[in-house]
Amino acid sequence: MAEAVTSDEVLAALERVLNSDAFLSAPQSRNFLAFVVTETLAGRGDRLSERTVGRGAMDRPDDFDGRFDASVRVRATRVRKALEAYNATTHDPVRIHLPAGTYTPFFSAAPSPHRPALEAGVVVTSATGDSQGFSEALSQEMTRQLEAFPGLSVIGPIATNHPASVADGLDVRFVLHVATVEDTPAVEITVLDMASDDLVWTARENTEADPEAFDVGHWANAIAGRIGDYNGVILSRFAQSGASEEPDWRAMQAYYTMFTSGDRTAVIPAADGLTRLVNGGHRSPTILAALAHALSLRAAYELSEDVEADKATAVSLADEALAEDATSATAHLALATVALFSDQPGSTQEHAQQAASLAGFHPSILGTAGTLMAHAGDWSGGIDALREALRLNPDLPGFSRVLLVMDNLFSGDDALALAEAARIETPTEAWGSYFRALALMGLGYREQALDEMEAALAIDPTVLDDLESVVKSSVQLTTAQRHVLAERLRMFTADV
Repeated sequence: MAEAVTSDEVLAALERVLNSDAFLSAPQSRNFLAFVVTETLAGRGDRLSERTVGRGAMDRPDDFDGRFDASVRVRATRVRKALEAYNATTHDPVRIHLPAGTYTPFFSAAPSPHRPALEAGVVVTSATGDSQGFSEALSQEMTRQLEAFPGLSVIGPIATNHPASVADGLDVRFVLHVATVEDTPAVEITVLDMASDDLVWTARENTEADPEAFDVGHWANAIAGRIGDYNGVILSRFAQSGASEEPDWRAMQAYYTMFTSGDRTAVIPAADGLTRLVNGGHRSPTILAALAHALSLRAAYELSEDVEADKATAVSLADEALAEDATSATAHLALATVALFSDQPGSTQEHAQQAASLAGFHPSILGTAGTLMAHAGDWSGGIDALREALRLNPDLPGFSRVLLVMDNLFSGDDALALAEAARIETPTEAWGSYFRALALMGLGYREQALDEMEAALAIDPTVLDDLESVVKSSVQLTTAQRHVLAERLRMFTADV
């Protein structure tokens, strides 16, 4: 999340820039920059144009016409280049930027040269000239929602028709640009990867040419998860491309992989990498909570040499994270996981519900919280949270749908259970094949069901031993729910 910049900080930065060598030797550039910065801070940045800047900063006459006098445009180019050089060579805590195509500057907190590479940098921009204001409103809402996603450092929104030029002056990898589509009642969001100049994602919505008919908040909510989630557009691209060789980033990458892969062995590199990170002095609430969560899962999956020690450390780290950041949903996930596998359903419910309430628009966190709620006995609440998570991001990993498959089996909807099970791809776990087998058998497709169960047995030979080998005892199912699964299992035992 981007650090907010105050007006006083901007004015202090302006003073430092104006006293730099490049600007001390260029009085017109100093006047130009001082004028556009102070006008923007005064709330008049949207009024800055070639004419207003010419008259206000460069002593042009009242009838100044840029069609016949290019001096303002030339000066803007010089100021822009001087700022870019200053930002590139000076570790100023606040940076002033002048994007191409506009006279309105924007301001950002400069990343520390020692800041660990833990976040993907994103700048949110919106096109200028949108008479109905869709682009501006949507870019503001997208910025607000994306700022809540761990793993992203968000700057914006910035009004510009040249989003790539904005990214050039910032420590960002991605540009999210919002613009109305020419000659159509539609607004479009695009995500650009500046490292490769690729368009990596786009979405378009018809505004119906009616501001009241276009729900900006609802649409932003519907797509923010697909962009900012752990397996969303940005972090997936960032991780897959070998974004950073920094050990800090690799540790967090391992954590995100653990969160989304469905492979329980992915917990080990995440826990190991984050442990090294914390032992090296990185004790931010985000890092502490991530390690707590990784250790809680390492204990739950019995992948640790000392399960009880992992539980205790996870609780301690989660408590430390919450002491610094009471809104840490991840810390509550860790505490809920430890409680679940310590046979404390009440505590599990408490922390899972807290995580769900704090998750906001984050599908992976909300889905995990829902799973924990269901496992601890709040089946309907957990299923509701899972469905909401999948609404926010339909591309969540297939294992997120396991409990939805079970819910459909319990309600007697084998067709929908099969549709959900078809989306569970877990090569190292038996869940996908197992639940497809149960649904197929209920629909009468016996041969196909037996084939799927054979595939499940090839991964885990114990899946038909008893009910508890498939549905862990920590899942608080009702007697009726257990009966449904037991009856379906009996249909296989004579044949497999």
